[in-house]
Amino acid sequence: VDQKEAPIYHMHKLEFDYFDQSDINWFGKPKSDNIKNFVNKDFDILLDMTQGEYLPLNYVLKQSRAKFKVGPFSEEREYDFDLNIESKRNQGLEEFIKQVNYFLNRINHRA
Repeated sequence: VDQKEAPIYHMHKLEFDYFDQSDINWFGKPKSDNIKNFVNKDFDILLDMTQGEYLPLNYVLKQSRAKFKVGPFSEEREYDFDLNIESKRNQGLEEFIKQVNYFLNRINHRA
């Protein structure tokens, strides 16, 4: 949550954890226990669907122990991911998700 305090609709979390600006130190590094637990979890796939640069999320991505990381291609972050999805300018999140789905299904296709 890109605010100092989470809005009221974030107060009742069901299955999702989050962090806000109060959970980030002055280096831009997330410091909450939720983040520590997340980055140490052995996920099969981690999808980065951010549409731009956000230092705390980049930190989480780089620290994550996920086995396979997928995200949008950019020259600055091309080594952050195992699979880079290049998209046309202003393509939007919906089209990006379609491409991620397409490529992950192709990789996982069983002959």
